[in-house]
Amino acid sequence: MDLKLNEFKTIKVKLNAKSSVIRDLFVKELNSSLVDERLPKGICLLVANIPPFVDDDCIRRLFTSFGPVVSVRMSHDLNFESSESKSKFFDKKPTKNPNLAAIVFETPDCVQNALRFECESPLILYEEPNEPFTGVKKWQKEYNDAVVDREEMKNEIDEYMKAYDERVEREIREAKEKAGVPDEEGWITVGKHGKHSFIPNNEHIDNLILAKKRKSDKILTNFYNFQKAQTKIDNLHALRAKFEEDKKRLALMKATRKFKPFK
Repeated sequence: MDLKLNEFKTIKVKLNAKSSVIRDLFVKELNSSLVDERLPKGICLLVANIPPFVDDDCIRRLFTSFGPVVSVRMSHDLNFESSESKSKFFDKKPTKNPNLAAIVFETPDCVQNALRFECESPLILYEEPNEPFTGVKKWQKEYNDAVVDREEMKNEIDEYMKAYDERVEREIREAKEKAGVPDEEGWITVGKHGKHSFIPNNEHIDNLILAKKRKSDKILTNFYNFQKAQTKIDNLHALRAKFEEDKKRLALMKATRKFKPFK
C-alpha cells in the first residue's frame, strides 16, 4: 500500500503541558487491501509518525476522545502482525520502534470525528505523573529490564518442557490408537509409533542403508595435522630402514664377489 502525504489529516500533539516541542500525527481512514477480519473496513483509522516514546495505551487514551476504541495495533510496517512473544526470555526478535498504529473504533462515526478534528492547541500525550522515560532514564530502564531473573527463567523452562513432554506423549498415544484402524477410504496409516511400523523393503532403501554404513565405516586418514606429521615421520623411518637394508645387501654382494681384478 502506497502512502501519500496529501491523503492524511494532521493532529498536533506534545509530550506534556510544559513541553514546547509540538509533533504532528498523520491520520487517515484505513480502507485498503490490508483490511481483513482483524481490521474491519470503515471503522479503522491509520495513525503515522508516532514518536518512539508513545505506546498503545497512550494512543488508546488519546483517541478515546473521538469515540470508543475497540483495539489498537502498533507496528513499524503496514502488516500489523502481532509481535507479542509468549516467552519473557526467549523468541525475542529485535524490532524497530513502532511508528504506525491501526485503531479500531466501534462505529464509523468515530473515524469521521477524528478526521474532522481541528484544534489550534495541541493535544497532550501524557499527564505529568504518567510521563514516560526518555533519554538516559529510558536507557537505564531498558538495561535494568534486561537483567534476567534466573529463578523465573528456570520456572518458565520447566513449564515449557512439561508442556512439550505432555504433547509428545499425547501424539504417541494417539498414533498408537490409530494404528491399524482404516480411515473413511479404507487406508491404514503406518507410523513410527504404531504396532506395525517398519521400513519399506525396496532397493532404494537398501542402497541408502548401505551407503550410510559405508560412510560410518570410513576412516579418515591424514585429516588432522598431527596425522599428517606422524605419516611423514613414519615414511622417513621407512626410508632409513630401506637404506640400511640396501647398504647391508651391497656389502654382502661385495664380500661374496669372486672376480677381483685389482688383487
